[in-house]
Amino acid sequence: MKLMYDEIYKDFCNGGIAVEHPEPLWRNEKGEVVELAEQAFGLKSPYELIHPDWLLFVDEVGSNTSQAKDGNVGGQLYLCSVDGRPQQHAATKDAHFTVLGFTAASGEPVMCAVIFAAKAFRNERRTGFDPLVDWIGGADAVAANCGDGKQYPFGPVCNINGKTIPCYCCCSESGSINGEILIGMLKYLDELEVFDQSTGLNPFLILDGHGSRFELEFLEYINTCETKWKVNIGLPNGTSYWQVGNSMEQNGCFKMALSKAKQRLVTAKNDNGLPFEINKSDVVKLVKEAWSVSFAGVETNQKAVLERGRGPKALNCDVLCHPEISSSKPKGDDDEGEKKGLMSALPPSKLNLSDGLSGTLI
Repeated sequence: MKLMYDEIYKDFCNGGIAVEHPEPLWRNEKGEVVELAEQAFGLKSPYELIHPDWLLFVDEVGSNTSQAKDGNVGGQLYLCSVDGRPQQHAATKDAHFTVLGFTAASGEPVMCAVIFAAKAFRNERRTGFDPLVDWIGGADAVAANCGDGKQYPFGPVCNINGKTIPCYCCCSESGSINGEILIGMLKYLDELEVFDQSTGLNPFLILDGHGSRFELEFLEYINTCETKWKVNIGLPNGTSYWQVGNSMEQNGCFKMALSKAKQRLVTAKNDNGLPFEINKSDVVKLVKEAWSVSFAGVETNQKAVLERGRGPKALNCDVLCHPEISSSKPKGDDDEGEKKGLMSALPPSKLNLSDGLSGTLI
């Protein structure tokens, strides 16, 4: 795995967003060079990220308007009789949607994208609709009723490299991502000129091994000179260790915040005599609330990036220090082990070569 990280870091250097120093260096959490391992964060590395705003991470977060599977949010207390069981009325109207948070290695949120489960897209899903807010002005005062706290709240807006990126909304029948939708998201960023490729740099994107990343149209788009993107595709296993979007700071916080926002919404609707349900037109407002305490946090994003060895400055392979990963490190001389790559400590006779998925593949 150390060799795998080295290859990725070299790719960053070849693309101009990182540099390789003559000797490996220890760095602390701020990316500053330190003398001792005790002062350092992660492993000694010769690589340094110099354009963190050009390195992007993204992952899907599957969600639903139904509260049936939300579960309990830790730390919440409820009053009931001694022999009673606290219960809440839950909205069960089912509509799947997927949220993707594009984040730069600098920690800055780049874009929020929402995929609705639908055969055709309706504009009201992009604008959102808050039935608890009164209309301001006359019938033609649309602009005055758009934004935070307004009847048309819209989704999260991001700002990076001097560009404003509104929330990207689209649909698929399943509410999940595919190659065409992924192209649409990158094309959206390209059309807004978020990355000035006349500088000779190309934006980098780290993705997991989802099938949409291997569709021909997507591969053609990222390899076309006019829309060139450098894309690294990681293994689909172990994403909780290496994928920034799978971190507690992003995915975990978003899911908890979304559950709380849904409960506040249905409670407010019930108090105002409205149907006890969550509609697709409520989604972008809910996402906006949850986004503000998860993907929008620059400092918490930087922490997630740092712990996965992707920056914001130091490319330090810190994920290899995780106990479950370091336990599989080859025994013996470290340098020799790194030359051989990450190898199993088990003898060949103990490996499963016949049963299950491994047997099928072999």
